[in-house]
Amino acid sequence: MTKGTFSDSATADGTGSEGLRKTRTSQSTTVPQDEVVRCIEDRALHFQGFDTPRTHLEPLQLVQYFKGQNYHFHTDWFSAASQTTSEVGGNRLTSFFVYVEAGNVTGGGTNFPILDAPKDDRWCEFVDCDESFDNGVTFKPLPGNDNSDMKLLLQLLVLFQPAIAAVLQIGSACTVTPLSSSSTRSLEATDDTPQILDAFKKCGKDGSIEFTGGTYHIGQVMDTIDLRNCDISLHGTFIWSTDIKYWLSHSISVTYAGRSTAWRIGGTNITMRGHGDALFDGNGQLWYDQNKNAGNQDGRPISLTIWKATNILVDGITWRQPQFWHTFVAHSQNVTMTNLDMSAISNSQWKTVNTDGTDTWNSRDVVISNWTVTCGDDCISVKGNSTNVRVSNVVCHESGGMVIGSMGSTSQPDFVDDVVFENITLTHSSNAAWIKTYPGQGHVRNVLFKDIRFTDVNQPIYISPCIYSYKNCDSSRLQISNVRWENIVGTARYNVGAGMHCSAAAKCQNLTFSGIDIKQKSGAAVEYLCSNIENEKTSGLTCTGSCPANWEQQMSGPH
Repeated sequence: MTKGTFSDSATADGTGSEGLRKTRTSQSTTVPQDEVVRCIEDRALHFQGFDTPRTHLEPLQLVQYFKGQNYHFHTDWFSAASQTTSEVGGNRLTSFFVYVEAGNVTGGGTNFPILDAPKDDRWCEFVDCDESFDNGVTFKPLPGNDNSDMKLLLQLLVLFQPAIAAVLQIGSACTVTPLSSSSTRSLEATDDTPQILDAFKKCGKDGSIEFTGGTYHIGQVMDTIDLRNCDISLHGTFIWSTDIKYWLSHSISVTYAGRSTAWRIGGTNITMRGHGDALFDGNGQLWYDQNKNAGNQDGRPISLTIWKATNILVDGITWRQPQFWHTFVAHSQNVTMTNLDMSAISNSQWKTVNTDGTDTWNSRDVVISNWTVTCGDDCISVKGNSTNVRVSNVVCHESGGMVIGSMGSTSQPDFVDDVVFENITLTHSSNAAWIKTYPGQGHVRNVLFKDIRFTDVNQPIYISPCIYSYKNCDSSRLQISNVRWENIVGTARYNVGAGMHCSAAAKCQNLTFSGIDIKQKSGAAVEYLCSNIENEKTSGLTCTGSCPANWEQQMSGPH
């Protein structure tokens, strides 16, 4: 559309008078403003982070230079008062340009005389490193790659002005790109945390945030708990830094039992979708080695905590090597977590202690569905003051299975009501369907374990009112009632299929069993040990012996 429209470029002096001058010897033309041009203008404007009305934009220009032509040093700034009024447009605040086409030329770069020299040799792809930087920086005349008129300039702005280039805001929509091209875990990688937090600040309310592909390096805690009507689209890999000292002293408290987190997200009406190609990498091996099988290390951060959130969806994210628990749901309501893939595997002598898939606490109306979890602790744990939790279609490896608890560890009563675990598959795990409490106060009521299938589980069904300490077991006032186990089928590692000791001070009430088919791996029968179950004879389970108060969660051999 611009063929045949180029003419000699004019310049304006300080008074605004235009004419042809030796300082500029190129040809230029103004591009007619059609739909495509308007789109380019909008992208250029919003890319720079400005919210300027279109009426203040100059027309889009194309400029061409041939051999020997140039534009000498100059400034796009009027000093005369008559040229700075709104009637004539005022002074130009920013220029945005890109090389569209360039042949095999010598010279032809664009020099910025007061720009500081770059500090990374990777810049030499874009700037002339053979020149002395005493006279500023000269950008090479490289056309945009992949036939994209803007790609080269996008790359340059990302390197020079990461705070602007990495977060592109158009209205209430933010797009984030990684600051570094490195996919390594090196300490030299650029920290993406500031620009991520900037995107949440700009577009976290009534907006959307898209993370493009690539590798994001997370070197600081992220506290994004005031979101509203926010859609988050995740692509690429998010790697948490290896600075254990920083995380131990800066991770964010989540109140429960001294736990803390690397990322806390909350608010109202939030979607967080990973589309199956978002990966969270916690650099967990460093934590497993540093922790040396200890339990619940202070400051060791949970990967992601849903905190005081209402109406939130988390979908399609993969976790690898979390620092601590993969996820935690606290003080939240109407939470849906679907299609998640989690894995914590140690390649050293130290185990992946405390790498739960998720734990709920002080939350209600939680849906967990279509998960695959490999971890060194509870697969799904429903803790105190959780109500109406639905867990279905979950596959767990090397885990603690489906568990209510722990709970009852403080002077305040803990309550768990209306929980369903259904269609669960477990392999090589410590337990399958069980309840663990401390000798405290409160209740566990209306729980269903249904269609639980497992292979090589240490002790499939288990109840303890005094977990871990195994003291004051019969003085606990925490009541367990209305719990059903239906279609529990699989192989036990040893000769006990169930070990259930309820508190003598608050006997278990209305426990029912149906479709229980547990055998040893050899096919031999297993024992069912029961104590202080009020309806034992009508429960549907034939108990073969009593269960001692100090009966532990895992067995080291046959009973």
